[in-house]
Amino acid sequence: MRLVDRIPRHPAFPVLCGLLIALPTLGAGLFMDDVLARVKLLGLDTPWSPAPWWDLYTFARADLNPELLAAGHHPWWADPALRMTFFRPLSAATHALDYALWPHHPALHHLHSVMWYGLTIAVTLALLRRVHPDHPRLVAVAGLAFAVAAPHVMTVGWLAGRNTLIGFAFGALAVLAHLSWRRTRRPAALAAALGLLAVGLLASEAALGSLGYVAAWALCVEPGPWRRRLATLAPYALVVALWRVAYVAAGFGATATAIYHDPGTDLPGFVAAALGHLPVLILGRWIPLPLDAWALVPPAVHALLIAAAALAVAGLFALLWPLLAARPRARFWAAGMVLSLVPFTATMPMDRLVFFAGPGAAGLVGLLAAAPDGPGPRTRRALLVLCLPVAAVVGLLRGITLPLYVGANTAGAEQAPRDAAVPGQTFVHVTGTFHRTHYATLMRQAAGDPAVPRRSVILSSMLTGATVHRPDARTLEISPDGGYMARMLDQIHRRPDAAFAVGDTVTLPDLDVEIRALTPDGRPARAAFRFRRPLEDPSLRWLMLTPAGPLGIATRPFPLPAVGETVRVPAAL
Repeated sequence: MRLVDRIPRHPAFPVLCGLLIALPTLGAGLFMDDVLARVKLLGLDTPWSPAPWWDLYTFARADLNPELLAAGHHPWWADPALRMTFFRPLSAATHALDYALWPHHPALHHLHSVMWYGLTIAVTLALLRRVHPDHPRLVAVAGLAFAVAAPHVMTVGWLAGRNTLIGFAFGALAVLAHLSWRRTRRPAALAAALGLLAVGLLASEAALGSLGYVAAWALCVEPGPWRRRLATLAPYALVVALWRVAYVAAGFGATATAIYHDPGTDLPGFVAAALGHLPVLILGRWIPLPLDAWALVPPAVHALLIAAAALAVAGLFALLWPLLAARPRARFWAAGMVLSLVPFTATMPMDRLVFFAGPGAAGLVGLLAAAPDGPGPRTRRALLVLCLPVAAVVGLLRGITLPLYVGANTAGAEQAPRDAAVPGQTFVHVTGTFHRTHYATLMRQAAGDPAVPRRSVILSSMLTGATVHRPDARTLEISPDGGYMARMLDQIHRRPDAAFAVGDTVTLPDLDVEIRALTPDGRPARAAFRFRRPLEDPSLRWLMLTPAGPLGIATRPFPLPAVGETVRVPAAL
């Protein structure tokens, strides 16, 4: 008997397996956006506060940006028009509930997210049973493949990713209701599907991914002429259009950032991002690659990775072609997997973005195990091993090691100076990243730590080395290797093609930043930082990030060069 034939068919089995893999995330703690949510919901004094509970997902907005820049929560090159604000009141309500019930117990917040993950597994099983009612073995294998998928761990373990879980749960229920409508033709089923989609959109924009399966059913399974098939999509298009109009009218969305390409305001950028990111996301769904590292990779390498991913995905579909050609439901799962990812191509690849592709990939895995069609036995066995035991082991390891990943993001708060002088000082990071500076400040605020600097400023990115020259007592000139905003992580707050000119000046509380030279593509190549006081003034605390071990980063004092001296600062990674 084959191993897949021994997989228990009881629906509780994949749910329990998924929960077991996710349970190690209970010790992950808070990091990045989790910390921002905490200071907002606790009502602490920040440039974002006061904010209503439902506005938990506002990161940048024109009226907030000047204060965020002055405090050091944005880098000096941030676009004043930057907007990153998302309307997710249902998800925000679940975090507000956490802080109302157990504000100082992050493990219980994580347990809340794990329970949502259990629900997504249960809903996916129901969807698999609806599509394959007579194939319990297929459903058992596919459900397990979804439950143990390694990319899910980051979505569950990062509290800020809970909106994806909630949006998926309601989106998948909407797909279930849609299939019921197409089978029974009952208007109540259609109303339920539209209502569930609307609720999903109140949890996360990610709920749009569920429409990939609605469209795939019309394209691959729905009988009748094409006009009738496409007509089944019209009610959903109306709901999305109404949601979109209200969403934009209320001021939500993303603009002036390189990591989001809104098709409504940047259609060429969205199309280009979709073509490049789609094969990367598909491959990340099938092979447990660390997609979250994308932001750290030099842009020149992105093209090579996209080409490699496109070739790998083409090879995958070639292997699956006999199965796709023989079975409409295989085509449904494949098309749903691909179409569900299209909305997520608008931003840079990350593990949590492939969640909605899960049912499609899982359905194909189930068909590989149960259907006689498809690739040869060795290829079939290799794919099943990759998507079941290998995925489970990698997922479990990711869950166990998640605290180490979190530690890399929270170490800035632990390593930065904390003596009695800190509250009266500005932390000047000659090299840094906003993840290590403004989240360090927020973490200390959230913990009630008195060692909170009055503000912070980053002069250059930690991701590239830089040449630092001191022409006089109050000025540093910095030339980063490859110029400013050379990596995706440094383009969050400004598009690299947003115009800069030599002589442009940015005024901050402690200094003025002047652009002295540009790269050929218009990014700052050299900038001068003229402080209002001598650089040795005790109100300025000079720091830099340096490598510490194979993957570690350390916050260390920066030794100021003498007037006329030029020094090199290495990249931290």
